[in-house]
Amino acid sequence: MAKAKKAAGDVSTEFIDSLNELHKAANRADFSKLQTRGGAVARGVDVCGVYAKVRPFLDIILRIPFIPAKAKEGIKLLMSALDTLCPR
Repeated sequence: MAKAKKAAGDVSTEFIDSLNELHKAANRADFSKLQTRGGAVARGVDVCGVYAKVRPFLDIILRIPFIPAKAKEGIKLLMSALDTLCPR
């Protein structure tokens, strides 16, 4: 039981760190001068690289039943935009 709690804590810490990284990248990005060459790069910040790390956690959030529908819609919209912007 303790191992499961520790593993869940590690995953949630990693998830929060990834979200913070994505938030920092979004704050630094100048979307008016966005250049795409095989992936989105905004002023040296690899948005697609950060999104690739965060995407699995966003998929997990979409499966949680008690998350409000509007929040899920927003996440789906963000993911569809980033999926279009960042080819795999």
